[in-house]
Amino acid sequence: MDGILIPLAMVTIMALDLVVWLLMIAVIMHWLMAFNILNARQPLVNMVHNFCERITQPLLQPLRKRLPYVAGVDLSPLVLILLITFIQLLIKHNVA
Repeated sequence: MDGILIPLAMVTIMALDLVVWLLMIAVIMHWLMAFNILNARQPLVNMVHNFCERITQPLLQPLRKRLPYVAGVDLSPLVLILLITFIQLLIKHNVA
């Protein structure tokens, strides 16, 4: 049982790390496009932004429905990163 549980936990932790990175990329790209530093009409920028949005939006939508904006700032990515980090810690402590 331990032979399959540890690799499965490691793959899950790596997948959650990837989601955190995609969240950070999506948030930073959104800020840069809002301040006209990145041009959303560029094909590569548009492609990366659309990919990140398609991955992160299903995870963020339930949080956005429940969390209010604080001074016009969306805190749902921060809350999601904290939740993912908590889940990773639970997995690490239960497998180790």
